[in-house]
Amino acid sequence: MLKLHHLHRLEGLFTNPNKEWPVIDREYLDSVVTLCKKYFIPLLIILPFIFLLAQIPEYRSLKSFIIKGGIAPLMFVLVYLAALFIVGIAVEEVALALGGDAREMSGPKLVYFSALPFLYSLVFFPIPYLGKIVVIITFFYQFFLLIKGGKILYEFSDRHLTLWVITILATFMILAGILLGAGFVLNFAIRAVS
Repeated sequence: MLKLHHLHRLEGLFTNPNKEWPVIDREYLDSVVTLCKKYFIPLLIILPFIFLLAQIPEYRSLKSFIIKGGIAPLMFVLVYLAALFIVGIAVEEVALALGGDAREMSGPKLVYFSALPFLYSLVFFPIPYLGKIVVIITFFYQFFLLIKGGKILYEFSDRHLTLWVITILATFMILAGILLGAGFVLNFAIRAVS
């Protein structure tokens, strides 16, 4: 069940990230598993349901309906969360190398919370036109949150912040290429069984 705490966290990241990042930094999360259970399990339940409903007008066969509506969105979120974990480790290691004040779990926490608005915006994706615009805007907003959060949490100088951002964006772009490749393969597989 989606708790009200999630909505407050999303609201804070949209309305006042400067105030929200220190609150996130103080929140105790002992592992990535705890972070995922607290914030992303509800998403993994909601998202396939929304996409299944969106597939009803395009219903051709039960197999296609289940794959396109349930399995594909779920796989996307799981792969994206795995990629975010890798970027989170890079965030933390680069922050340490640049002399940032990195605490344990700060990298994955920073990356996951930066992506939270984007991932929750996926529930709007099935809405024609508007849903895709919302998803695109929140996709780019996650980078703003990542940079803003990195500056607040790691207390970088401007020079170190620039190096950190370049390194993190390069890591993200490499992973995005891998995800796009995986997406093409998944799309091909979905079309083959449809």
